Amino acid sequence: MNLRPTCNGPMKAILTAPAFSIIQMIKCVERTMKLRNLIYLPIVLALISCSFLNIGMDSDFGGGSGVEVGEPVAAHNPLDDASRYPAFAGIPLDVDAASATGRFVVPAPDVAPGVVRGVLEDGTPYIGNPNATIVLAEYSDFSCPHCAEYAPEAERIITEMVRTGQALYTFNILTFVGGEYSQTAGKAALCAGEQGAFWEYRSELYTIQSREGHQEFTSDRLIEKASELGLNRELFQACLDAEAQTEVMQQMEQRRNDLGINSVPTVVYSTDRGDNWQFFSSGDGSQTPRASFAEVQALVESVQP
Repeated sequence: MNLRPTCNGPMKAILTAPAFSIIQMIKCVERTMKLRNLIYLPIVLALISCSFLNIGMDSDFGGGSGVEVGEPVAAHNPLDDASRYPAFAGIPLDVDAASATGRFVVPAPDVAPGVVRGVLEDGTPYIGNPNATIVLAEYSDFSCPHCAEYAPEAERIITEMVRTGQALYTFNILTFVGGEYSQTAGKAALCAGEQGAFWEYRSELYTIQSREGHQEFTSDRLIEKASELGLNRELFQACLDAEAQTEVMQQMEQRRNDLGINSVPTVVYSTDRGDNWQFFSSGDGSQTPRASFAEVQALVESVQP
């Protein structure tokens, strides 16, 4: 593309083009305004001076900071909004996810080394340090109001104990509350995960469910939400139309059956990299499916040397 300006077009555009030399400016102004007498030279020089001020050229006199022609302007990525997603912003994608999506996330200062997010071999989304002693596994249904209520507690756990590298957090999607709506929402969340945005999309699903109801989990609405987050619409829709994510959720359902989980949300934990899972329990020994921040904090402290 030729960025060399000509004398055609509005005078301001002509005079502020950074590729213009001083001589070209003088000739251009002379031709455009039909100047022939040197008496007009001060006017020309004044116009040239204004042009340098407009393009923000750096100088010893306190230069500006203008944007030059052709300089790319970075687009805002909604996924990097720390005010919108404080628990997840600034957590890098793991190597596989980063190479698949081409998305690079600058680690936030409070994110411990080794803390990443991605997808396990079985398709389960995870966030945290893969080498952490404690692994937390949440089982939830996007159509479940109690799951939406629990989401802020889960995000507090992620903020305080996952970003710090003390625990790994995984998410298993169930569908027995909302049936087809839950199925569609679950697939959409996993498809967002293929573009490195599972956790943010999870938050958006809970917001939709709590404000409008799970009947809003239609393909059109979920595709539109993906677009709002800056995801590739075509890839997202192709993923939603495929069956791969359905198979992933079937495996999650099988794990639920194996563990005997019969309510959502439920959070279980492992201290041996997922070989054995345990339920949180209250003082009387009864199970507490909805693990509180205090319970998880006590668990973390109990395994610290």
